[in-house]
Amino acid sequence: MVEDSASARIVGASVEADLSGSAQSRHTVSNARGEFLLEGLAPGSWQVTVSANGFRTASAEIDVAVSTTRDLAVTMRPAVSQQLASVQAQGSSITS
Repeated sequence: MVEDSASARIVGASVEADLSGSAQSRHTVSNARGEFLLEGLAPGSWQVTVSANGFRTASAEIDVAVSTTRDLAVTMRPAVSQQLASVQAQGSSITS
């Protein structure tokens, strides 16, 4: 499940799982309930990375064993946006 810090589910988050020490990877996208499913993962240690527009990328490592189901809840944090403003001023003089 993918949600934000207010527990709102995030739809369309990209979920990538990579098997440590291998070229194996799986990809999916969170559904309308913020849920995702990665089937057929080989036993081992998987690095799961989740990304979504407007949020920082989150990652976790999970261990997968034969014939097991794992639940993973991912809480996404808002991305830090930087806005730069350019201010120009021109001096004025007052003559009396």
